[in-house]
Amino acid sequence: MKAQYRFFVRPECIRGGQVEFPHALSGQMARVLRLSEGDEVTVLDGTGMEYGVILSPSLATGLVTCRRQNEAEAPIGVHLFVALLKSRRMEIVLQKCTEVGVSAFTPIRSARCISTSDRLPRERYETIVREAAEQSGRGCLPVIHDTIDLTRAVEAASPAVMLTGNAPIRFDEALRASPRAEVRLFIGPEGGFADEEITQAARVGMVAASLGPRTLRAETAAIAASALVLLGPGAGEASDER
Repeated sequence: MKAQYRFFVRPECIRGGQVEFPHALSGQMARVLRLSEGDEVTVLDGTGMEYGVILSPSLATGLVTCRRQNEAEAPIGVHLFVALLKSRRMEIVLQKCTEVGVSAFTPIRSARCISTSDRLPRERYETIVREAAEQSGRGCLPVIHDTIDLTRAVEAASPAVMLTGNAPIRFDEALRASPRAEVRLFIGPEGGFADEEITQAARVGMVAASLGPRTLRAETAAIAASALVLLGPGAGEASDER
């Protein structure tokens, strides 16, 4: 049977040629997915390795039949710094950008944010990211960092690209001008970044760039920019520069 289902587990759950599944996961496999003894699944340890696994009668454990390197991860990393959005829109960013291949997310507080809560629904966000990574065949889970102020993020993340609607430089030009092993992208809130925030970013060497003449929602801009880096022409070519 070809493995249809993919599950992330902690690396310590895989040892001695066996996988020990968390109770909640084994319950999901039995009650929701209707898997049974002898079915084959793919288990991922979050480090880029994946394992073919045959399920035991109880579904609490499984026998490792093969170990291989996951081939779905991009050679270039994308760290997305996204301004706090309304709950549903932030969830869309996490889900779709994980599917595209983003490696890290940092929520940021900026002047025009509608949502200002510092408390992330971390468990829900991590579930969204994990399920999106499993569905899209990834071998690593993106990291979700704590929320930070834009001022601090700009100082820590430069060089980076800040997406703004009226920038004279196109996004693809900004990428070509500074190829790197990790691209850091700043996505503003529904109202965009304030002028003083764009000026502050420019002072520390960040490049303001535009995705084109149309006005995009924040979540659309995040997905489009990430896809251009990870799926566009030259996406498989990573620079050694960091």
